[in-house]
Amino acid sequence: MTELGQTERVDLNQQRLDLACTRGFTAPGAGLARRAAMAELSRAWIHEVWMAATYGARMDGVALACVGSLARGDAGPLSDFDLVLLHDGLSQVAVAVVACLE
Repeated sequence: MTELGQTERVDLNQQRLDLACTRGFTAPGAGLARRAAMAELSRAWIHEVWMAATYGARMDGVALACVGSLARGDAGPLSDFDLVLLHDGLSQVAVAVVACLE
């Protein structure tokens, strides 16, 4: 991952921890709202990384899917991202470009 990507990852981690430490743990629905906010933040970050990786171009036959706790919307602040790169088998160049990103 590039130096810029490293900086973005640190910022995301800090934002996720900040969300986890918000007050109001005993308020009704606080956990649900916190998890929803964390999922939205994480999905937005993944979308930004995907757009940067693909230079905003449409990638016919290629998709990135969230699975696990992020897909369910119940990821914690230290949860990893379970992602699946899907492709139709025909877009070899696009798959190679996206899969080489670390």
